[in-house]
Amino acid sequence: MEPLNIIMTAVVGALTGLLVSFLNNKIDYRYEVRSDLWNKRFESYIRIWKLMQLIPLWPKNEKFTYKELYECRAFRTGITNELLSRTTTK
Repeated sequence: MEPLNIIMTAVVGALTGLLVSFLNNKIDYRYEVRSDLWNKRFESYIRIWKLMQLIPLWPKNEKFTYKELYECRAFRTGITNELLSRTTTK
């Protein structure tokens, strides 16, 4: 083989390796960010579900107080929209 051909093959191989490595790191980073966001969302959803148990549609909770309603409202306004999905915030 010619020396130029060997050098070109090595350069193309190195650039391909760098590109694949870059793309792999980018995909891993996005997965990590989504995983972290999902964990935060899941914690918020659990807290919302527990609060919603206090306000059933049927049978009505006769022991429910305005103080508990205020706590539910305070919790809901404390959650940022970043943590909740678009369908949940509607």
